[in-house]
Amino acid sequence: MNKRTKIIALISTLCFTLSLFVVGVLAVGTVSFNVTSNLSFTAEGVFVMLQGDIKQGTATSQTSISNIKGYSYKPVSDSDAKPSGAQTDKFVTSNGTTEATWSAGTDVTFTTDEYVVKYEFTFTNYTETEVSVTRTTNIDELKTLFGESNVVESTTGAITLPAYTGTTSPVTYSITITLNDFTNSFTGAERELTATFNFEKYEPVEVELIKNNILGGFGKCYINDIEMTNDVFFSSKVKTGDKIKVSNGPFIVYVLQSISLKNGENLIQNFGGCGKNETLEFTVPELNEGDYIIFNFK
Repeated sequence: MNKRTKIIALISTLCFTLSLFVVGVLAVGTVSFNVTSNLSFTAEGVFVMLQGDIKQGTATSQTSISNIKGYSYKPVSDSDAKPSGAQTDKFVTSNGTTEATWSAGTDVTFTTDEYVVKYEFTFTNYTETEVSVTRTTNIDELKTLFGESNVVESTTGAITLPAYTGTTSPVTYSITITLNDFTNSFTGAERELTATFNFEKYEPVEVELIKNNILGGFGKCYINDIEMTNDVFFSSKVKTGDKIKVSNGPFIVYVLQSISLKNGENLIQNFGGCGKNETLEFTVPELNEGDYIIFNFK
């Protein structure tokens, strides 16, 4: 009886101690996640306003703990973000000279009650051309630390800001980090989120229209619904999204066997051919440097 009592007491003590340890870690355990001076923004010849928020909370609700608002130019005022001055060499406040900074720094401390941190950025373009946003982050390192599914980007693709046409179309990008394990030690550079955003005018890739036979041609040819002569057509360049249309009547000397998008000798895409009394039209797909479109007549 005494032995049984001692065994039960020992097991209870061990369980209680373990519970206290776990509860103790979860209750007082915090993890500092220092990102000070590791979020940077640069703009090259563009007018962009950025608004950033660091939010913290749970999976379903976060509140802002620090924010930033900056311009790559001097705006009309704090309430009117349109440019009133030249571009600046850094993101500044509405006075056009003071460098924009985070309202409460960028240090974050995870707790068991606030285990989700979301970095949210909204970019607004006031440039009359599209602006591409290039980002460099250490997200892959963070996924190793926090777990693949606990570090999520709102988009992993390219970010392009629409051109300003009198109205704006803001684009939002975010990184959400969730800490589910408070028993691990987070030390050293592993704790840092590094992110650099570079804004520059979007320069679409343009490609030549080439024909393999100098005598080849069409009855009618169009780029973006604009009719042009064969000479003008084949001296033009096109970009992603342009619409090409060619048509033939009953009398043609050379048959268009195929229109191909190529890069060097590599075939990227074939758009088909166009014979007598036929019309062919297509939209130029995503292009890369070195691409060209060749018209094969025979």
